[in-house]
Amino acid sequence: MCSDLLVSTFFFRKLRGGSQPILVQASNQSFYVVKLPRNPQGPNLLFNESAGSELYHALRLPVPDWTPLLVTDDFLDRNPGCWFASREGAIRPQAGLVFASPFLGTGRHPAMDILPHTSHVCIEDRFNFWVAWILDVCANHADNRQVLFAETDHGTLSSTFIDFGHMFGGPEGLDNPLPAASRYLDWRIYPHIETEELLSITNVVKNLNADRLWQKVAHLPDEWKTLSAVRAFNQALHCLCSSSFLNDAMQMIVSDLDSKRNRGEKANYHAPRIPRSVLHSRVCAVA
Repeated sequence: MCSDLLVSTFFFRKLRGGSQPILVQASNQSFYVVKLPRNPQGPNLLFNESAGSELYHALRLPVPDWTPLLVTDDFLDRNPGCWFASREGAIRPQAGLVFASPFLGTGRHPAMDILPHTSHVCIEDRFNFWVAWILDVCANHADNRQVLFAETDHGTLSSTFIDFGHMFGGPEGLDNPLPAASRYLDWRIYPHIETEELLSITNVVKNLNADRLWQKVAHLPDEWKTLSAVRAFNQALHCLCSSSFLNDAMQMIVSDLDSKRNRGEKANYHAPRIPRSVLHSRVCAVA
């Protein structure tokens, strides 16, 4: 996170997505995708976005940097276009700290969220998708994995993982999805995996520094840390630190894709149940 607090200065437009993100310019003149507090999707959205980003970053997966950004009452009053749309009409968001990540649409090569035809074979580091799927399964990610792709200068495709709002049981903290729920929609993006590679991926996850992650979470804005969000995050780390859970989850998701490749059938899952755990002593949550 940035040491100097940024402030929203100019509203450009709403972006597509159920959380109704907005594109703003901040006081440092840079552009950010912003998720607003008290989001209609659920109270845990900002926690999930920030904690999910930190979890991915801890395992060196490509994710955008993020920063808390201040949205003021004056900004909201001047820009009713950023208010939440609902069946009852426009709902004014709450002023305060929001989740902001750099807008990735201004680089030399345009970002894409859908790849044409067989372009997935050009993606660099495709094994990252296996690591991401394991993280998502352990974190009860309740939506398909979202990724942005960009062409590199040497003709390959780089990938950046985005959108973590449905991790940790979703924005309400109540979801317990099956492992297939968090797979990237085009399953061809996952390369064939050998036993040795399977072990190497689980070993990468086992090296996660859980204490360092808890320190990151402890410094999130207090108003983002609901009881259900912190509990779900704790459960995710419990799963990531469990060799048996990791091995079972990895076998299930590999079997899912083997079934699709070999027979075009969908596997029926019985998701491993995550045991209830007490809250980490160093992180306080609000009810």
